Amino acid sequence: MMENSRKTALVTGAAKRLGRSIALELARRGWSVAVHYHHSAEEAEATVAAIRAIGQNAAAVSCNLADETQARRLLDRAAQALGITHAEISCVVNNASLFDYDDAASFSHENLDRHMHANIAAPILLINALHDATPEGM
Repeated sequence: MMENSRKTALVTGAAKRLGRSIALELARRGWSVAVHYHHSAEEAEATVAAIRAIGQNAAAVSCNLADETQARRLLDRAAQALGITHAEISCVVNNASLFDYDDAASFSHENLDRHMHANIAAPILLINALHDATPEGM
């Protein structure tokens, strides 16, 4: 088995809170980071600036993870934003989540579908893309 020397990660939901902490810790440990966000562009750019201040490459990438087409393209878009090939991304940290307030009275199939697409389907699509981009033997 080959040693994995590619230290570039895509962290979903990395603009704020826990995702930001994960992205910054990866940067402190020598990783370049693609900072995913959906609605938090300003916070994502601040996270990118903090990572660059540590001395690592970083870029912000917007994506609605509930949209299958966008989720399928996220790994490639992250690589492009970082100026690398998608094969150089070796880690995906799925931190993003979609939580809309709901209760028994407001439950609907539409809301359930949105939750499932963003929180279950998108991580599977991302890991499939990472697998496809990983060279044989890694």
